[in-house]
Amino acid sequence: MHLALIGCSIFKNEIEFLKKRITGSVDYYWLPQRLHNKPLELRRMVQNEIDAVDESGKIYDAIVLLYGLCSKGVVGINSKKHRLVIPKVQDCISILLGSGKRYADHFRDCLLYTSDAADELDGVD
Repeated sequence: MHLALIGCSIFKNEIEFLKKRITGSVDYYWLPQRLHNKPLELRRMVQNEIDAVDESGKIYDAIVLLYGLCSKGVVGINSKKHRLVIPKVQDCISILLGSGKRYADHFRDCLLYTSDAADELDGVD
């Protein structure tokens, strides 16, 4: 299976750890975490990456997005050539935890950052 993975950069460390266990071929396209603060820009950038993959001439079995709904930042995106696989969760942290329910049960009143996300924070105390 040959996949294109377009994802939030918060997943880089986790994916790097898992790469040796991934069977098949995956091309990675990372976008900055800061886009979560600007859902319209997130949608535009994700769509631009999908369009670039479609126009690359490479044939993929699917384009996998490592994004949740993310403030509706992925609503309305599409691919003209490839099947899109989008996790059915509210946000990226839910993907890392395995479900939106697990996130709600354990982190209802706080924000959770991965080390990659924390590295990208600019001027946040």
